[in-house]
Amino acid sequence: MAEPADINGDGLVSPGDLLTLVTDLNMRGARRLPVIPTPPGFWDAGGDNIASPIDVLVVVLDITAPGGEGESARTARLDEAIFGEIQDWLVDERMKAEG
Repeated sequence: MAEPADINGDGLVSPGDLLTLVTDLNMRGARRLPVIPTPPGFWDAGGDNIASPIDVLVVVLDITAPGGEGESARTARLDEAIFGEIQDWLVDERMKAEG
């Protein structure tokens, strides 16, 4: 099974995957993806059928993960990071609403 963070499909998760993904998002923006991805470019590292900054976070976490960490630890770190982003967004929205 292919590693979701292997964006360029070369069999490795590396800074090249991150560069490929960030370049694509800068050029084409966040967007819905087809349910069945077609090579080249497996943009959905997050597994939600959306090319978005979350995919960048998944690749970064995969690249920086200590060896042998395993999928469950990586998922827990991703959940924690997403939760932090949601909290920050909620605080920002509340501050905007309060003027």
